[in-house]
Amino acid sequence: MHEFIRTHLERLNGSLRLELPYSPSYYALRLILQGVDPKALEAAFRRHAASLPTSPAVEGPAAIAVDGKTLPPPADSV
Repeated sequence: MHEFIRTHLERLNGSLRLELPYSPSYYALRLILQGVDPKALEAAFRRHAASLPTSPAVEGPAAIAVDGKTLPPPADSV
């Protein structure tokens, strides 16, 4: 998360109407995340996910990692 914020600081500042000169420390990120309401975060995530276009149906189980990478179904399920 720290590296992502460092890389995208200008865009994040613009989107969130902030003026951070540099990425927050690990401790500050921890405090921010501790203050997040889990139910509100889930609701926001679900709204965002519902707004995305649907992907074609995949036969068998598929997994999507948190970092956005996808894994193909196991070979024995095809």
